[in-house]
Amino acid sequence: MQTLDELITYWKTHGDKPETHQRIYDVFQKAVDDDAELKAHRHHIKAHGLGFGTDGFHWMWKLIVDSMPDEFSFLELGVWAAQIPSLVELLATRTGKFSDVFGVSTFDGRGINENGEDYKAVCYKLFDDFKLKKPYLITGDTTKMATISSVEQFAPFDITFIDGGHEYETATSDILNYGPMTKIGGLMVIDDASCLFHLPPCHDGQNHFHGIDPVSRAVDKLLPPFGPTLLPDGSEWRQEFVVMHDRAFRRIS
Repeated sequence: MQTLDELITYWKTHGDKPETHQRIYDVFQKAVDDDAELKAHRHHIKAHGLGFGTDGFHWMWKLIVDSMPDEFSFLELGVWAAQIPSLVELLATRTGKFSDVFGVSTFDGRGINENGEDYKAVCYKLFDDFKLKKPYLITGDTTKMATISSVEQFAPFDITFIDGGHEYETATSDILNYGPMTKIGGLMVIDDASCLFHLPPCHDGQNHFHGIDPVSRAVDKLLPPFGPTLLPDGSEWRQEFVVMHDRAFRRIS
């Protein structure tokens, strides 16, 4: 799977089966192992405790960024230490693309590690470590109107990555308020959202984490294939693929 189209075709051809998920996991893990730059970034993240997930997600983001136009914008909700925003910028830089990278968070480590560390400074340092153009970081609670209005002035985005609060109400709010900020034709990727899918069980240290139940329930109520194709604002969505506990949706109108 060397392109996003190949991933989408593979997913739609083989469907939600443990062997499908395992194949994607294995291919993506090997692809990252074989890519020195991606492997170095992921190793840095793990060595310094700057993120979660599994190595193969780096390949998923590589395929997504490769599919973007020469100039594109990216938004993450729920930035902690900027693993994914820095990866997106790295991938854009190495392919000669110009990216505007935005992140929204309370930047207080809420729900992860509330030790008083300046998480916005941690994010900027990660960009400095890899000599990357700094992102636009907005401090705020994603569910508050002031934050939504601050982000909306930069919309629409080619990619919206939702990884904010993991309560049902917060996940619902983030989808409803920020999903429509995605461009028509763009992607909305949602983390921790695969609880209803048939991922294989965890074994041999492999991270087949399905997600977090309240997040999955919010997604499955609002989006296909378990929910409707239209959000209340009238935007239309199609699920494109599932990579472990990340799911990607294409805005089609």
